[in-house]
Amino acid sequence: MRAQAIGLTTVVGLALATMGIIVPIIWDQYKSRTELTLRLVSRSVIVSPSKEIEKLQFSYDGTTVPSLSRLEFILTNSGRTPIRKTDTISPLAVHLPTGLILEVRILETVPSEVEVGYLIDPARKGIIFSLPLLNPSDYIRFSILTTADNTNVQASARIAGVSGVRSITALSDEPVRRPLSWQVYAVGFVTAFLGLIFLVGLHRLGGEELLAAAVTSGTLIVPDFQTIMEYESWVTGPLLKWKAVELKKIEKSYSGIPRGNALTATQRSDLASRIRRALTTTQAATGAVITMGLLVVIGAVYTSIRVFNR
Repeated sequence: MRAQAIGLTTVVGLALATMGIIVPIIWDQYKSRTELTLRLVSRSVIVSPSKEIEKLQFSYDGTTVPSLSRLEFILTNSGRTPIRKTDTISPLAVHLPTGLILEVRILETVPSEVEVGYLIDPARKGIIFSLPLLNPSDYIRFSILTTADNTNVQASARIAGVSGVRSITALSDEPVRRPLSWQVYAVGFVTAFLGLIFLVGLHRLGGEELLAAAVTSGTLIVPDFQTIMEYESWVTGPLLKWKAVELKKIEKSYSGIPRGNALTATQRSDLASRIRRALTTTQAATGAVITMGLLVVIGAVYTSIRVFNR
């Protein structure tokens, strides 16, 4: 089989399709290597401001508090690589714009040997956490006792490989889903488009295989053409539509011979040989279809994982 049988357009198309699927996937995997997520899992109002009894006051550890709430969070390494102390430029800071932080409790760590240190700032507006090591899927569950009457909590950190802390403070019974990245949309679009081309290519390959089988078995016999005009008339047959491009190329290669002139024995033999080779060669189409199929599977699996596991 000649290398050019697959066609330059097909090669370029497969290369662009490969880039359209593989490159966004690699970039997405690179960008999502490290991620830190702080999620609010519960909020309990212990004391709310009393409007009926104006002189009623509450105090905590000697400090008068207008209201008292308990916020519970889970801090998770939701990425795919460990977060080490050496990666931390500025530690994780949790800040409450309103209210005061009265108490912090570490409720659970998974695994249990995860070491956690924290410090409440003198103004009681923020908490600085110290995390020596947080492996993927490790998490810390902690609670904050605060005078704030809302869940307006801000989190920040400067960690190598982490663009920022993903903070989820909206309480809902619905599972929290992260927004889909542009890479997912790009791969999904290219996969859908390539899937249509794959179906067309699969249909075409079936036609080429039937045509090759007909020539090989002798059901379809290649005539001994006497002139190029006879060949031009023969290639317009409906059965030969699957190989129209290849057969047209063969016709162009004989453009220097007058159409009505009789072909020599050598020319007739060469023409018949080239026609049979074109009609029975399906490796190029098979390779292209298999490549497209693999790309479609890769793109579909990636898109499905990103959509259903976000």
